[in-house]
Amino acid sequence: MKILVFTDSRQHNEENSLYPFLNEFLSRDEVQEVLVACPSCENNSDFFLGVKRSKVWAHSIGADFEFEKRSLLAVDVDLVDRSSIDFVWMRLPPPLNPSLLDLISDNFVESLILNNPKTILSTGSKEYLLNFPELTAPHWLCDSEDDVRRIITAHEIVLKPLSGYGGQGVIRVSQDGAIIDGQNYDLEVGLNMAFAKMDRYIAVKFLQNVSEGDKRIIVINGEVYGASLRVPKDGHWLCNVSQGGTAIFADITPEEQHMVKVVDEHLSAAGIFMYGIDTLVGDHGKRVLSEINTASIGGLPQMAKFSGLNLLERAVSSFLAYYRTVAI
Repeated sequence: MKILVFTDSRQHNEENSLYPFLNEFLSRDEVQEVLVACPSCENNSDFFLGVKRSKVWAHSIGADFEFEKRSLLAVDVDLVDRSSIDFVWMRLPPPLNPSLLDLISDNFVESLILNNPKTILSTGSKEYLLNFPELTAPHWLCDSEDDVRRIITAHEIVLKPLSGYGGQGVIRVSQDGAIIDGQNYDLEVGLNMAFAKMDRYIAVKFLQNVSEGDKRIIVINGEVYGASLRVPKDGHWLCNVSQGGTAIFADITPEEQHMVKVVDEHLSAAGIFMYGIDTLVGDHGKRVLSEINTASIGGLPQMAKFSGLNLLERAVSSFLAYYRTVAI
C-alpha cells in the first residue's frame, strides 16, 4: 500500500500528532511507502491553490522521520504518480480551500480519501451544529449586526467564524459591550469591527461554566478513542491550548457517549471516518456539544500518553482495516 498525506508543516509544532502517525504507518508490513505533500514545496504552489491540471510533489519519508526533519518536505521531493496511491489522508487545518478539496477528490478517484473532501467543508463548519439543537447550547446564524442586537436582549453570546479554529476570531458580546482579542469595546464599535472582518457568524449562548473546561473527544470509525480536557488559564474563558489553555486526560460522560452516537450517524453517512467533538458544561450542569472538527484532528498521542493505552496503534489498525474493507 502507498499512502499520500497532505499537510502544512509550516503550522506544526513538536506536539503535532502527524509525525508519530507517519512512523506507525511505516511500521506496518502492508505499507510500502508513505509520501507527504506540503505547500512549503514551491513545486506544489499551484496544486495547493487548487489550480486544475496541476501536479503534486511529495517527500517519501523514512522510518526515522520526525518534526525536526520537516524542512525536507519542501526540497527533497518527487512527482507523485497518482495512479499508484492507495490511501490519501488529509491533515490540513481550516480554513480549507474548496478548490483544493475538489482537486484532491478529482485527482485521486481510485484512492480511498480520509475524510471525504466533498463533505469535509460542510461537516466542519460551525453552521453544521444547527443540525443538533437537542445536543447544543442555543445557537443562531447571524448575518448582520441587527441579528446580534436582537439576540443579546435575552442572552450574552459568543460569536464564532463559520470556518474558524483554535479559538481564532471568537468574540464575546453582551449588551454591555464586546470582548475582541482580550480587549473591551463599546457594543457598537465591537459589532462594527466584527462585521468588518466577515459577514456571517454562528452565535452561541455564553455558558457560565466555561471555566470547567472544553473537552475534546476523538472518534474513529464510530468508536471513541479518548478525551482530553482543556482548561483556560486563570482569568480567561477561552479553553484552546493555542489560547493558553492546559490539556489533561478526561473520562467520557454518558451524555457525551450519546452525542457521539447521534453525531456519528450523520458523519458516517457523509464519509467522515475520523473526527473530534468538543463539549462544554452547560448552564444546567451537564455537558453540551460545542464543536465538530472533521479537518485536522490532533491530540491522540497526548491522550495515549495520559492514558497509557496504545491509541496510535489502534488508530492505524482501524485505518488499514477500513481501507481493506473498502478496497474489496
